[in-house]
Amino acid sequence: MKAFTYPKVVLTKDQKAYLDFKIDSKRVRVFNGSKFQIELNPNSFPKEQRFVQANILAAQIYSKLLAGYNPFHKAVINKLQGLSDLEVIYKAADEKIKQGVSKHYERQIKYTISAIRKQTNNEISDRVVKKVLEHFSNPTSYNTMRRSLQVLFNQARKMGWDKDPLKETNRRKPKAKLNKPYINTPELLIEIKAYNENLYLCCLLTYGCLLRPIGRLESLLGTTLVRA
Repeated sequence: MKAFTYPKVVLTKDQKAYLDFKIDSKRVRVFNGSKFQIELNPNSFPKEQRFVQANILAAQIYSKLLAGYNPFHKAVINKLQGLSDLEVIYKAADEKIKQGVSKHYERQIKYTISAIRKQTNNEISDRVVKKVLEHFSNPTSYNTMRRSLQVLFNQARKMGWDKDPLKETNRRKPKAKLNKPYINTPELLIEIKAYNENLYLCCLLTYGCLLRPIGRLESLLGTTLVRA
């Protein structure tokens, strides 16, 4: 853990006590000490004693944090014990899907899992990730797959996985492509006007107000526009 704050005691309207604090910038709210293996529940006491008991719990939790206790790490080690890297990523994918992602995002997660599965039956290393990504020559497709891998790996690390196979790969910067300018803009605008006059007006506004000085628009229209 990098940092944590001292637990603050909060009382709800019905006089239930809980502790509010942060661990590595993550907000934590607990009503008892079970997450920290502390057998103390302030809300099992009479209402007038709960605040005092909650402060005792806060001191005990803070003491454990100072000693290096990580409630998240302790909770997840058992879940991943004995699992291969691939099995961990399958679990991470299931967790992401359970969070209520869209059907499109769910398909992307399954596609990413399939791409990994083609490269390994067990370990997920830097080499495996590079093999997955080398199938995408287009920078946009490459970055999309890399982002999907990052999502799964981040979820796996939240569950206790201690690898970062993407650390040796970087995003690819797409090459900038400039659109070719129209050399027959007046004729094009005439055709647009014949097709749809509202679309024609939109094109004039876009071309004249956003892309070109007003003098250019005046030359296209063959008239002088009133300036405010």
